[in-house]
Amino acid sequence: MKKINIQLPYKAKKRITTASMKVLPANKASSPIKLNKEKIMNESLDSSHKKRKVQYSPSSRNNFQSLKDKIFSPSEFMPTKNESKNRKMIIELSKKLLEYTSTLFKSNEHVKVQKNKGSTKYLPEANKITHKKTLILDLDETLVHSALKPFSIKSDLVLSIPFEDKTQTVHVLKRPNVDKFLEKVSKLYEVVIFTAGIQNYASPLLNKLDPNHYISYRLYREHCTQCNKLYIKDLNTIGRDLKDTIIIDNNPISYAFNKDNGLPILTWMTNQNDDELMKMIPLLEMLSTVEDVREIIKNVVSGGVINYAKVNALINSKKEQKDIKSTKKSKM
Repeated sequence: MKKINIQLPYKAKKRITTASMKVLPANKASSPIKLNKEKIMNESLDSSHKKRKVQYSPSSRNNFQSLKDKIFSPSEFMPTKNESKNRKMIIELSKKLLEYTSTLFKSNEHVKVQKNKGSTKYLPEANKITHKKTLILDLDETLVHSALKPFSIKSDLVLSIPFEDKTQTVHVLKRPNVDKFLEKVSKLYEVVIFTAGIQNYASPLLNKLDPNHYISYRLYREHCTQCNKLYIKDLNTIGRDLKDTIIIDNNPISYAFNKDNGLPILTWMTNQNDDELMKMIPLLEMLSTVEDVREIIKNVVSGGVINYAKVNALINSKKEQKDIKSTKKSKM
């Protein structure tokens, strides 16, 4: 995996001071794991993880946050007990991340990354029989929320994972409707998990989260591109046509090199009334039928959020067009 250094303007860095928190080096890229067909093997972390010093913003929780970022997808958000306040904080953080992403993208660094990575393709050839488009899903704060300490509510899953010669207990909450969501989208898309979390953590979690094997492939931190101390999921490396590829991620930095393929989703921690996943289903159903998903995404995503009024208008328009065609055929 190539490390790319970008010299960004001071103001851009200042907008999101938490960007300095993402420092951990990634392991050498390897092939993704194909579910149902290949045995899932846990692999130990590279020794470089232990040697590299991690720098964080001053905090009384530095050591705890450091351990979290070494295991899970690095997070910028520290939740409070007030769900309304959390939502406002998440939206504000998303705006700052979006500003930073815009600066990153304008640097044309994605062009340099493509040249450095050459013909890297992490996924095997697409299934030419089903002709399904590819839906890439983030894991942490998109489908689940994980912590190293117990939650105030009962955990949905509890894992014991090997980490730095120890066994680490991980508590996991599943986002509301995640099971229904995975079942529905698996009928429409080739589903791929792409997480910045380490394989030792994400692999056993996905084994429990997806017992019905709705997910076709898994990509981990080692498949990310480390850029300016951030983990970016470069869709140019997965071996799929970008016009047929969608990524859903709560962090817009993750798809900075492919912003027209990205559908933002609100960061989720513990809110049991959340319905963001199911709200996306009608949009995903429509996108599964279009020629180029990027044209629709550019139209319905603005300011780092999905404009569902536009989504509904597009869905109704396509339905009317379909009804008109059906009427014409019946008259012939």
